[in-house]
Formats: sequence, structure tokens, C-alpha cells
Amino acid sequence: MSKFVPRQSFPLSNVVTSNFQRHHRNALQKMEALRGDVDLFIELRDSRAPLATRNKMFDHLIGARPRMVVYTKKELSFFTEEMAKKLHPTSPHALIDCRSHADVTKLLDHWRDLYRSMSPAPPLGMRVLIVGMPNVGKSTLLNHLRERGTDKKARVQAVGGMPGVTRKVSGIIRVSESPSVYAYDSPGVFLPKVQDPEDMLKLILIGCVPQTIIDPVILSDYLLYRLNLLYPNGSAYKDIHGPTNDIDDILSAIWRKRFARKRKGNEVDEKAAALNWLDQWRSGGQGRRKLKLLLDTLPESYDPLLR
Repeated sequence: MSKFVPRQSFPLSNVVTSNFQRHHRNALQKMEALRGDVDLFIELRDSRAPLATRNKMFDHLIGARPRMVVYTKKELSFFTEEMAKKLHPTSPHALIDCRSHADVTKLLDHWRDLYRSMSPAPPLGMRVLIVGMPNVGKSTLLNHLRERGTDKKARVQAVGGMPGVTRKVSGIIRVSESPSVYAYDSPGVFLPKVQDPEDMLKLILIGCVPQTIIDPVILSDYLLYRLNLLYPNGSAYKDIHGPTNDIDDILSAIWRKRFARKRKGNEVDEKAAALNWLDQWRSGGQGRRKLKLLLDTLPESYDPLLR
């Protein structure tokens, strides 16, 4: 039997890039009104797509104000601190799991140190504004910041797995008592237009954009393409099928395993199977196995050690 060889490219001719010119304009205007009161901007990016989830609109919003880039969902990504340092050799950054007590505490400690270094220190406490694309973890981080910094466990922001859960710039919330640090949450702000069709696929796959924009079978095929690059022995989906470049193999196997007994007839519903597979991966993998992704091609990102 010949050795399995993953595809090295993916056809993008059927991928439509949508225009979001009118979206989130109101939120940006409210953020701009707060800019003078903010001591530190925290820009969140999803570490599974660290380049695609950068929003250049924040460069204009933040300007010369202090900024820290925080890469979230490290537990689901191959993105490493060494890679982050290559992107930010001299500027503050962090790579975190938003639900990790250790990571959240380290982030809070950095902000507290920054507060103590300010001269004069803000008499009413330091204020941070958390920004980012939709569904990169802003509200999850804010809830855990508040819990770790103030010992209050009540959830202050709704959390969801799809974009658009936070609808407006929130009121200010205390996330540290000594010294006083306050944070604003904000709705996710998407790019006015996505130029690269592959970036659109990445953003839909990780939940920054509603998946209704793209046929789920095409999106599943892109996921298979990426999984084969990262796991060329097919281990990412070994419970479903052997190594393959054909998405029909995967979707047919999913249908037989998860749907066939509940539905009449032998015809495979590829859309239902594709949505099921995408939902599993968007939440982190196959059942209890939390397998990692890295959708952006970075230096050393496909190093054999990562496999």
C-alpha cells in the first residue's frame, strides 16, 4: 500500500468573501469615545489563526496608546510562545487559556505591575478595554479575570460559542482590588472586507463568522485539508476513517456512525454530517480528545515535532 500524501493546496474558487462595511460601526464609535479614559488596550486574537484574527481597524482605534496582544485558546492550538515572540519581539503579548487560573493570574499580575510603574498612578485605578474579533474569548476572559482578581464568581458577561454574543460596550467592571484595575468588554469587531478567501474559511471554521456564509461541505473539506497537514497519519480522525483526502469518505463514515440508525433510507445527508463534524471541531476536537489546530502558516508551524 502506498504511503498517504496530504494535499498541499486547497481550491478557493468557490469561496465567497463577504462585505461587512456596515457591521460594528456603532461599537467602534463607542470605543473611540472611551479611548481617552483607557490606560491599556487588550487586543485578543485566536491562537488557532493568529494572523487571520488580527483586525487592522484596531490599529486606528488604538493609535499610540499602550497595547497588549493576547492570544487565546492556546489549549486548542499549536501556536507557541516562541512563535508569538517572532511576531512581537519587543512589544507586550501573552498566550493563554482563558479558563486557566494560572494564565489569568499571570495576566492580572502584568497589569498590576504596569499600574505600579505608572507615574503618576491613576488615582481611580487603571482601566483596560478588551477588544477583538467576534468569538475570540473576550467575555470568557473577562469573567475569569473578575473571579481571580476579586474572588467574585458571578458571571458578568454572557458567553457563547458563536459570534455576536456581546452586543454592546459594557459598563466598567472591577477585575482587581489591590491595586484597582477595571475592564470594559466590547462586541467583536469584524474586518470591513476579507480580501483572502482562505482567511474567510479560517475565520468561519473557528467561529468568528457565522458558518451560513459557506457551504458546510466545502468548509469540512477545508478542515480535512488542514488536519492532514498537521496530522499526516490521519490520527485526527482515526475513529471515523483512515487517512484520506476525500471529504466524501469522512462524511459518509460520520453519517453511518452517527445518523444512519435514526434516519430512513440509505442516502447520505452530507450537510448534516458536515455540520456535525464542524461543531465537534469548533469546540475542540473529537469527544474527550482535544486535538490542536494551527490554520495560519507561520515559521516552523509545521515542524515535525508538532506532529
